[in-house]
Amino acid sequence: MLKDGIVVGRIPRNAKEEVRVQVGTYWGRRVLDIRWFKEGEPTKKGIRLAVDGEAVRLQELMKEVNRIIEGENDEPNEF
Repeated sequence: MLKDGIVVGRIPRNAKEEVRVQVGTYWGRRVLDIRWFKEGEPTKKGIRLAVDGEAVRLQELMKEVNRIIEGENDEPNEF
């Protein structure tokens, strides 16, 4: 469970579901949590990244999201 979570954004899907963007503490690490909530309860569907130690992964995620937004999602990246 996310400790000391602060909701920094909400994206409603319908009257019962939403995506919440939160920052907080998980196992003693500061994390960014993007998760589906149903009827106010968190689901297992989501992603959680440490902000401090995994900033590179967070930057990679943002890069890929921006590629999709800009319409550059036709060709997959090489891993």
